[in-house]
Amino acid sequence: MRSRWLQYILAILAGNALYFLARPFLAPSIQHQAFQMDAGLVIDFTLCVAAYFVIRRWLS
Repeated sequence: MRSRWLQYILAILAGNALYFLARPFLAPSIQHQAFQMDAGLVIDFTLCVAAYFVIRRWLS
């Protein structure tokens, strides 16, 4: 159980790091604005999920 939480945290940190590295290259219309549901939030979430699957695959 503790291992799973560590994987979640690593995935969130890795996904957010990837998003913030890519953010300067994204068009302003798809960048995340604070406290709003927008395309940038979807991109950030997708990167976190992808990072989680990579971590799970790597550790299996």
